[in-house]
Amino acid sequence: MRCGREGRLSAGRRYLCPAAAITAVSSWRSPANIDGPRNSGFTSDFVQNSNASSCLAVFHGGRWNRGAPVEKVFAMSSWATVAQIAATFGAAIGGGSLGLGFYSFRSSRRHAYVSEFRATLARIRTTCERLTAHVTYELANELVMTAVYAKDFDLFFSDIYRPFRKKSNKEFRDYVRKYLSSSRITVAVHTQLTQMYERILSDLEPAAARYQTDFPGVYRVTRTATKVLGKIPRAYKELVRDEEVWEEVLAEMQRGSQEIDNVDRLRSEFSTRLIKELGQDVENTYRGCLDIMEVLTIVIDAHMAAPDRRLMKESKHERGMKMKPFGESSVSAELYEDLWALTRLLESAKTAETNPLLDYHKRVAQFEERHSN
Repeated sequence: MRCGREGRLSAGRRYLCPAAAITAVSSWRSPANIDGPRNSGFTSDFVQNSNASSCLAVFHGGRWNRGAPVEKVFAMSSWATVAQIAATFGAAIGGGSLGLGFYSFRSSRRHAYVSEFRATLARIRTTCERLTAHVTYELANELVMTAVYAKDFDLFFSDIYRPFRKKSNKEFRDYVRKYLSSSRITVAVHTQLTQMYERILSDLEPAAARYQTDFPGVYRVTRTATKVLGKIPRAYKELVRDEEVWEEVLAEMQRGSQEIDNVDRLRSEFSTRLIKELGQDVENTYRGCLDIMEVLTIVIDAHMAAPDRRLMKESKHERGMKMKPFGESSVSAELYEDLWALTRLLESAKTAETNPLLDYHKRVAQFEERHSN
């Protein structure tokens, strides 16, 4: 493009008068003649170069500017644009790096929390398995032998031996009842096995209590299992020190007393009969513990198998559930109440081979049936 009204300086630089700007703007089309943005808001730079002459129009701040040299405008426009682009990319990269760093930090914290939670669940399961292994005849046998062979009962067996041999069954029963009513069975039965059992049990609930807020479903099932396992030594001790049980066993022994010819034999036979008397209760208690252990294992396995992100969503779901407080219902009712918070996770853990939700219901029903009889 040519403009007849061009000015010149001694350095030979060309300037564009305002009258030629309109023509320059309307003719600025070809990319080959452009060395800058076509339009950038309120500032437009138009440059056209030819062998004969140059035309330049600068529109800035809402008016045309005269006397702007081509080289200066070109340099200003190019470097300003580059600086703006670099700043934009730098801000974007900085923001992305900050976001990525925060995401990595959050992911690492979540992974560490979930890993610790899973390790705690593994310890809880191992502890319950150790406790269940002690709920056998060995525990009942140790309690019975401790009570029967306590020094407090040396005089008791010496006193009842003669009536045991001489009196009728009814007279002997009345004699034992009167004797035991005057001196209650208060012997201590803290054995080495019961102390170890109680020590292991004391570590169980505190481990689960750390996640009472985040995973109330897991905590409630663990606490229910702890309550069931904690009742076993107390129940055995009560049976061992039950005067009616002693009276019944001694009266049954007295019917076939021909083979019992001394106090030691009487004491030994009584301890054996007393262990057998507790046998049925030990069997039911052991199977009930297995049912509770299976319920706890189902819950733990479902939480262990869930991915980290899913586990955190499950935590939010469990926290949002409102359940009845402890101590207001039976063990089976508490387990059914705990299921409100665990149903969604157990349903998601269903596979072609296993159905955790159905297995949970079956185990609770079996426990309820055993303890209702």
